[in-house]
Amino acid sequence: MHLDARKKIADLDAQSAKLEEEGHYSDTVKILKRAVEIAESNLEEEDEDRLRVCHFLGHAFIRNGQLMEAESVLENVVMTKRRTLEKDDPSLAATMYTLGRCYL
Repeated sequence: MHLDARKKIADLDAQSAKLEEEGHYSDTVKILKRAVEIAESNLEEEDEDRLRVCHFLGHAFIRNGQLMEAESVLENVVMTKRRTLEKDDPSLAATMYTLGRCYL
């Protein structure tokens, strides 16, 4: 089941990237929300793919002007990464940077 979920997440991620590139931010958010739902029901909380798609959803929320939603999603990602990753893991810095964009 995990491989099937990962494939679905990857496909949705690719669709969202294309939509975001075209400036369709609300559609990007919708697709990434579906990807997060799949990840949350099939993958462990600290799974790298799950954290990555949640990070992308936070970024999409920012691009769509939904800063409170972005903040909530990204804070959860940061807390999970702090619990599960090494202190100097570069993905934590990237998520912290994206979270900081909510406050600009």
